[in-house]
Amino acid sequence: MKTINYLKGFLWVFLTIIVLSFLVTLLHYFNILSGKGLETISLLVPIIGLLLGSIFIGRRSRQKGWLEGIKFGAIYLVIILLFSLLFFHPDFSIKIGVYYVILLLTAMLGSMIGINFPVPMIANK
Repeated sequence: MKTINYLKGFLWVFLTIIVLSFLVTLLHYFNILSGKGLETISLLVPIIGLLLGSIFIGRRSRQKGWLEGIKFGAIYLVIILLFSLLFFHPDFSIKIGVYYVILLLTAMLGSMIGINFPVPMIANK
């Protein structure tokens, strides 16, 4: 698959994360969302973003959507791991490992969903 499709997929992921983070911030600012609800929504924002990006990747691939999703999710996880190691405390726990596995499975599921809705061949160039 072309590299430009992966870049477009990551664009989908990061734009979705930015928009959803802005909405969560607004909800928190007006005291609509707080406590455990805020923590839960904050965990779901990257999952939703990765799901939409991997659906985009799945639509662009022609076969083996699960493999494209694993590749896309693995690249995303490497980027997230590098940022967390460079800018934050590198504390690894079972909880974080399970979250990364959920992200990888979400990417795989998203591209499996996306492969069932292919882009027409004219737009696939």
